[in-house]
Amino acid sequence: MGSNSAAVFTPLAPPQEHERIQRPSPLESAQEQKRIEVIAHFTKEEYQLPQVSENGSLMDEEKFWLTNDCILRFLRATKWEVPEAIQRLESTLRWRREYGLYTDLTAELVEPEATTGHLLILGWDIQLSPALYVFPGRQTTQETARQIQYHTFIFERALDLTPPGVE
Repeated sequence: MGSNSAAVFTPLAPPQEHERIQRPSPLESAQEQKRIEVIAHFTKEEYQLPQVSENGSLMDEEKFWLTNDCILRFLRATKWEVPEAIQRLESTLRWRREYGLYTDLTAELVEPEATTGHLLILGWDIQLSPALYVFPGRQTTQETARQIQYHTFIFERALDLTPPGVE
């Protein structure tokens, strides 16, 4: 590239459906009822996230994070125990706030880590999950909290790239 030319970045093409994708089995009626129960809990007009120091109302970003796939992940992880799934979801939402995922964790903050190229999202695997590649030899920055923030930032971007229906 000459000195007057700008870098060209081509975004990743969205993944195509693949016939070998193993989707979860359709929900049984009891499981569907539990999914609806969790959704109802978080969509009550008066809902407040417990144990937070400031406004307990869900932010738009938190509502966006609480996808059907996310709720199903938590329900499966708790063997379909609704109170435990709700408790874990609320605990995770609190951590996301405390860690600053919606306020402090920006591309500008983690840019020095990103320029090393030691952690990349390069396409999708056969199940359509984003493929993360780690190149430890490219890690050239000092060990800091920003490295953890960068990894968290990349995991969040991978979640953003995960197609609907992929858990």
